[in-house]
Amino acid sequence: MQNESIAIVGPSGCGKSTLLRLLAGFLKPSSGQIIKDDSLQEKIGFVFQESTLLPWLNVQKNTELPLQLSGRTADVDQWIQLVGLSLHVQKFPHELSGGMKMRASIARALVLEPKLLLLDEPFSALDENTREKLIHDFQSLQKKLQFSSVFVTHSLAEALLLSDRILILNKYGHCIGEYSPQINRFKEKVEYTPEFQQELFKLKEAFRKT
Repeated sequence: MQNESIAIVGPSGCGKSTLLRLLAGFLKPSSGQIIKDDSLQEKIGFVFQESTLLPWLNVQKNTELPLQLSGRTADVDQWIQLVGLSLHVQKFPHELSGGMKMRASIARALVLEPKLLLLDEPFSALDENTREKLIHDFQSLQKKLQFSSVFVTHSLAEALLLSDRILILNKYGHCIGEYSPQINRFKEKVEYTPEFQQELFKLKEAFRKT
C-alpha cells in the first residue's frame, strides 16, 4: 500500500535481513519468485544496520554519492537539513557519533526520493536516548515525505512505533501472522500511554508463538 510502513520481526537467524535484501534486488531467490513493479526498482532506497559511509568523504559528499552514480542532480542540502545535520556537512565519518552516522545514511538513502525505503535494523546499535530521538525524527520524516517503508527490527516496541503492519516470522522464516497496531503511532510520546503498553503486550503474545 502506498505510504505504508511494514515491520518484519522474528527470531535471530530466521531470514529477516535476507528477505529485505531479496526485496531490494541484492539477492535472487533460490526458489519461488518476488513479484513487483519493475519501475519500482529505481525508486528503492536502502539503509543498512551499519552506516556504510565512505570514510574519505564528508557528510555532504556521502549524501551526493547516489546522485553521482545515477547521473542525477538534486538539492542535497535540503536532505541534510531534514535529518538534522546542517551544522556537520563538512565532517567526515570518524568525526560523527553513531546517531549522526545513521542520520547521514538516511539522508543518502532519501536523496533519490525513493517510493520505498528498506531499513535493516537501522537503530539497533545506538544507545537508548539516541535511538528514541531518531525513531521520532524518522516518524516525522515519513509523515512529511509520504514514502513507504519496510524495516527489520528485533525491538517489538520499535515495530509498534514505526509501522502500520507487523509481519511475524517463525524460526523457519515462515510468516505466521500479521499484526496491525491499533494506536496513533504519530502521537507525541505515544509509547508512554496505557494503550501502547496494551498493544505491546498483545504483540509479545503473538511473538511467543515463533
